[in-house]
Amino acid sequence: MEFRYRCSQCDCTYEIDPALMLCPACSRGQTDDQPLSGVLDVDLSGEMDKDFDVFDLLPVEKKYFPPIPVGNTPLWSRVICAMSEAETPVHKG
Repeated sequence: MEFRYRCSQCDCTYEIDPALMLCPACSRGQTDDQPLSGVLDVDLSGEMDKDFDVFDLLPVEKKYFPPIPVGNTPLWSRVICAMSEAETPVHKG
C-alpha cells in the first residue's frame, strides 16, 4: 500500500512530507481573507496486507484503547475498565 498527498483542487500528487500541508501551485494565490487553497488529502493506493491492522499506523499501542463498541451498535451503558477488568457504569437511562 502506498500513501501520497493529492491536492483537493488540481489533483496533483506529492510524496508524503510532514512539512507540506498545501499544494505549492494552488496555494500561491492564497489571500488572507479566503479559505485555504490546495488543501492536501492523503491518497492510498494498492492492496492492504491480509494482516493489516489500523493500530500499526498509530503512535499508541493497541493495549491502551478501551474495548468500546463503535459503528452501528446500540447505545451501551457500561465500559469495561481495561486496567482493572472491573465494570464501570457510564450512563443509566
